[in-house]
Amino acid sequence: MRARQPTKGPVRTIVQAADSMTEPRPAPTLQQGFLSDVVAVESIAAVPTILDVVCRTTGMGFAAVARVTEDRWVACAVKDDIAFGLKPGGELSLETTICHEIRQSGTAVVIDHVAEDPAFCGHHTPAQYGFQSYISMPIVLPDGTFFGTLCAIDPKPAKLNTPAVVGMFKMFADLIGFHLDANQRLASRTAERDLYENIVQSDTAPICVFDTEYRLIAFNKAHNDEFFRVNGFYTKVGDVFPDLFIPEQAAVMRTNMARALAGEAYKVEAVFGRTEFGQPCWEISYTPLRDAAGKVFGAFHQAHDISARLRAEAELQDAQ
Repeated sequence: MRARQPTKGPVRTIVQAADSMTEPRPAPTLQQGFLSDVVAVESIAAVPTILDVVCRTTGMGFAAVARVTEDRWVACAVKDDIAFGLKPGGELSLETTICHEIRQSGTAVVIDHVAEDPAFCGHHTPAQYGFQSYISMPIVLPDGTFFGTLCAIDPKPAKLNTPAVVGMFKMFADLIGFHLDANQRLASRTAERDLYENIVQSDTAPICVFDTEYRLIAFNKAHNDEFFRVNGFYTKVGDVFPDLFIPEQAAVMRTNMARALAGEAYKVEAVFGRTEFGQPCWEISYTPLRDAAGKVFGAFHQAHDISARLRAEAELQDAQ
């Protein structure tokens, strides 16, 4: 079987037969979700290096990270040294790709030499796109969601079906999946933190937000002003909050925060502050913060100085 050379120009369409080109049909407009996928992959600093290493190690001329869904194949990152013509955001018709089959099976496909491979020598995809060597590894997120593939092609045969090459592709695909998931979680938490920051800044009561390692990740002006009033110094984002208190109060604060991080919403009264600043008594409400899956990723507390109220109650009781 004689393989055609790759189609020139942006490869957004399918030719209708292996040996006769037809007029390309326009690609669908790239939807916002797919644009987000392209941006997500481009935001991973290691991807260009991964594609370069893939090509150098295998001798192949084209490598890509593709987003593959039930009806779309979108290139998110590309290294093209054979003028295949595909760029980030470009599309192939899904039914013309082997990645479509990989999405269904969840397993990698490795072809050293199409013409000599019993399973693929008559396959429409290599005939259409003119490649003789091919490797594609699924990119799966930590929760099991199929994202797409890390793939490479070349018009010449290549020795790919070895433990070293397959292992390298598997490692890189896992790395990309890990970074996609981590960046998505970071973006989600950043949005949540921005929301909470907007909320807490509008409140006159001291509010602070902390993560699972007891570090401050957000607080409002009232929190910092009140903390300075009773401790003599200001807090900053990243501080391990219990460590800012005198020892006996640090243990109490850490215990309170741990209850919230364990998922409990509750209210407590306690004395916090240094002796020289009066050590007021506070009523503190704790609320866990949960992600979309319900997992606690932090908590916040809102404090009220109730010293004046307690003094008034004591005075009233004495008067009676």
